[in-house]
Amino acid sequence: LGTPPFASDLRVSAAMSRRTSRRPRFGSVSHMHEAGGGAGSVREDIQALDYDIDESTLFHQELLRQPLEYRRRLNLYRWLICGAVGCGTGVLAFAIDCICEQLFDVKFSVAAHAMTHALRGSGS
Repeated sequence: LGTPPFASDLRVSAAMSRRTSRRPRFGSVSHMHEAGGGAGSVREDIQALDYDIDESTLFHQELLRQPLEYRRRLNLYRWLICGAVGCGTGVLAFAIDCICEQLFDVKFSVAAHAMTHALRGSGS
């Protein structure tokens, strides 16, 4: 809260300009599509939008428009959801493990009972 929102926006803007001025990363592809007109021709009127969060200019424009406190709260909510999903997954895995152990105990007790009943029946 000590820095005005526009100061952080300037830092994001500077980081964005550094990011967009870099050469493309290894394995990145051009988003221009080839369509008709012979081998290797590129139509300038057909272009895909880049929705990758790290490289999208639309995302960075939206980010600059949002207040700093809103972005911090959004990140907090994202981490809370991530933690809740992780805890929920752990609890579910623990419950499945406990149920499997109980089922194995029932299975072996039924098998042991069947064996003792079969041995008593054959022994008389």
